[in-house]
Amino acid sequence: MRKLTYVLITLCLALYSCGMTDVWKDWESEGIPNPDRLKPSEVKSALCASDGWKLNYKGHDFYFQFSEDGTVAANSDYTILDETVYTTYRFNSEGDNLVLLTIEGGGHLSSLGDDDSEDTYLVSAVSDSKITCKGKKNGDEMDLVAVSAAEIKSQIESKSLLLSMKNNGFLNGVIRDANDRFVAHYAISTSDNMIRFITLENRLAIHQESSLNIDGGTFTFSGITLEGQSVSKLTYNSRGDGFAALEGVDGLTVTSNKDVVDYFNGTSYKTYKISKNNNLGDAKDELFDELGWSSLGDVEISDRTKRPLVFCPSGADSFWYLFFDSMKDNDPLIKGELDRVYFTRSDGYMPYGGDLKSISEANIHLAKFLAAWFDEDGLYLVRESDGSTDYIYFLSPTTDSWFKIQK
Repeated sequence: MRKLTYVLITLCLALYSCGMTDVWKDWESEGIPNPDRLKPSEVKSALCASDGWKLNYKGHDFYFQFSEDGTVAANSDYTILDETVYTTYRFNSEGDNLVLLTIEGGGHLSSLGDDDSEDTYLVSAVSDSKITCKGKKNGDEMDLVAVSAAEIKSQIESKSLLLSMKNNGFLNGVIRDANDRFVAHYAISTSDNMIRFITLENRLAIHQESSLNIDGGTFTFSGITLEGQSVSKLTYNSRGDGFAALEGVDGLTVTSNKDVVDYFNGTSYKTYKISKNNNLGDAKDELFDELGWSSLGDVEISDRTKRPLVFCPSGADSFWYLFFDSMKDNDPLIKGELDRVYFTRSDGYMPYGGDLKSISEANIHLAKFLAAWFDEDGLYLVRESDGSTDYIYFLSPTTDSWFKIQK
């Protein structure tokens, strides 16, 4: 042991004689961070010190309120009609000059879709009033600007009435006459401040649209005619389940359209039909005319799970039952608006047997009908009752096509 100690002392003296008083001196600063670097704690301190922060991105204003416990309340202006989202945030360092701020789920930016949404920001500068950053995914430069609690409250309150309209089915609604029959479908878009109407005139779906001025529950517009009357103002009261009305017109009422898709896709729905040969329902002329095919009887919009179109034979010498499913398990029926459905066309099939060449014949004879039913822009649904007979309208949002099916 004494011999080992002697060797170590001798080694140290030898190193000292070479000018190396500390063998670790070249490594003493390794792992010690730059004292001037941007620190996550600085970013968090600024975020939590302000009542809130506003981010303008892709034409929308987004609001965030950060708390010390790592939670954040996210909202937006009324162009995005979502409730306040409560989520979490976290930080990571990215070198000396950047801090990564991640907001789980992105808050309301997730409503922009996969291409435009952001959930992580590269923060490069911080002050009490502004945080400079850019989106990690798209690289867009942007600023978080400090705002007061009063501004955020005002935004939330101005949006609350529109959220009530959305939830109660009056952003997309139906205008009816004194006999409760369909006159028009309307859709209000807060993203571009437009109102769009669909009416049926000369057996075509007619589209009218106008820019909106939104003032609380009052929506003013111009250039719309319904049942020969000029329409320029719709009002909404959020009391109870909500109530909407057209001002300055006679005999026209506004009804909610929030339950129509639930009915169509629910267990209470029973098969409806359309048929020119058997005088059931109706449609745009060129679509209805195709249903006059001599081999065809009724067309059922079946209550089977995937709501198939079932083309029924007209007699013993015609084709046998032919199906086209309107839904697939993995495709959404609704992609946004609560009364607009998107059908996905399956290949034709004949579950009860028959000559498969009938599928090709149907695709030829019913080409326009099938194309309109499965149009990529979807269809608005509207229910109507006339005495003891129930109907559902299917209205194209973009073309002059329409269908009216009968129970």
